[in-house]
Amino acid sequence: MCPLSPKDMNTIEILPEIIEAGVTSLKIEGRMKQASYAAGVVSIYRKYLDRYFENPQNYRVEKQDKEDLVALFS
Repeated sequence: MCPLSPKDMNTIEILPEIIEAGVTSLKIEGRMKQASYAAGVVSIYRKYLDRYFENPQNYRVEKQDKEDLVALFS
């Protein structure tokens, strides 16, 4: 699947690097999108933030969650 907009970035795979760089806040771009988009993205990112803080060495993103993020945008 190709992203519809090159401006949209999926950073779920590099979330550990973002956290380790000292970032303490993430902005989910939801302008001109339905509420279900923002809710879905926040839910998945929350899951992986929690997963990282529980066990940083074993951080892995499930294929289905990556696909769900792409589907939410589409």
